[in-house]
Amino acid sequence: MTNAHKKEAWIVALIVLAAVVLFSYISSTHAEVVLEKPPETAIFSASDFTVSTPAGILTVGQTRRPEAMQVYPQGQNLGRSGVYRPKDLDCLLTFTKHEDILVRMDLGPGSSATARGIKVGDTFDQVVAKYGTNFTKAYDKMTPNIFDAYYGAERYILFKIEDNIVQKIFIGSPII
Repeated sequence: MTNAHKKEAWIVALIVLAAVVLFSYISSTHAEVVLEKPPETAIFSASDFTVSTPAGILTVGQTRRPEAMQVYPQGQNLGRSGVYRPKDLDCLLTFTKHEDILVRMDLGPGSSATARGIKVGDTFDQVVAKYGTNFTKAYDKMTPNIFDAYYGAERYILFKIEDNIVQKIFIGSPII
């Protein structure tokens, strides 16, 4: 082996070694998720899964796709996933494959409010005033100011919170 080949072999070996060391370091510094569970699970009624919009009412777990299309006639299906995005609204509607029933609604800024009047941009104090303290809190130990407040169980309302402000709302329910 010539000196040029030996030098190339050493360079390749060093690059591989550096990649292995970097991968090992990154994989060992994973987030430490903290999960704080409530003493009791929040109980919801069907009306808690109703979202009033300027165009009409949608109920997660009950509304069928044709009814939702009357409320939001303009928008687009995102592939074959069962997810529909209404035009000009930060909102996603997820429908079941066979029954075509709304099972999840993701609300972003400028979307509608929950049945209890909470919308993106409200404070977490407002959420607690309307929904109570029976929520599961999940956060990364390094960033406790960014967390998920999960109310319910199989039927749920999840608030994504950052610096005490609601950033996103997810409302989910199986078919009722």
